[in-house]
Amino acid sequence: MNDPRIQEFGSIVQDLAAALSYREIPAAAFTGEDDPFMMEFVYRPPAKSETKAEVIGAQPRPPVHILTTNAACSLCSGKLFPVRNFFRSGRLPVLFLHYNGAYNSGARTRTDKSHQYIFGGAAEDAIFKKMTGTLGLGPEDFYFQEYPACHFNPVRSLPEEWDERAKNCRIHIAETIKNSNIKHLVICGPSAIFAFGQEKARELAESGQKAQAEFGGHSLPAIVIRSPAALVSLEKKRAENKGRPEDPEYKKILKEEIQIKKATLEALRKILD
Repeated sequence: MNDPRIQEFGSIVQDLAAALSYREIPAAAFTGEDDPFMMEFVYRPPAKSETKAEVIGAQPRPPVHILTTNAACSLCSGKLFPVRNFFRSGRLPVLFLHYNGAYNSGARTRTDKSHQYIFGGAAEDAIFKKMTGTLGLGPEDFYFQEYPACHFNPVRSLPEEWDERAKNCRIHIAETIKNSNIKHLVICGPSAIFAFGQEKARELAESGQKAQAEFGGHSLPAIVIRSPAALVSLEKKRAENKGRPEDPEYKKILKEEIQIKKATLEALRKILD
């Protein structure tokens, strides 16, 4: 066993065993590197461009959600939920008051989960757009606000409870009138009942005459019109009977539809003059 290679290998193994048993041996460094035991570790925050959010394309944290006026309101009891987009701004100082919720057991709640329709559905918005289009205007020209601004259970609600809700919600309309410098009101369907009472609302809708509406110390000229939902209902009723154009009932339905649409347009012209 005098092979020098074996003797050299044995010497290396002995040296390695000795080195491993020596716990304080410094780590070997590559040429040009600092001894890690001599390095000073100091934390320096990364530059803005190097933040994790920007490196991985993460979106910034959204701002804290602020409750809308009607969501934060606690004046009424029995509120199911607030109307999501209860207010929409416009260009002209004309505010439409309407209500897509159900106010009696026979009414249908037109809740738009997409939040893109003003009057709760595509058909209602389409007929409103067509109607205002004849005046050279569009929905984007007007302000809209739901009155009341929340949904309630129509089956369990008493008339006096609706009266109280209508009274409480006037504060939100007064705020809109003040902040948006509103000069005219157009009140549709159920909202007219909440504003004037059922008998006067019907009278104003049929006559097309202006009336003064009071909201929180603000007195504005107002008109009452049939809601787009009511106009859609009239069109559906006519369509169901179009197969018998000579029938007296069909002629009556058609005449009623024409009269109501004409009266609605005339009323809108008055408020815009």
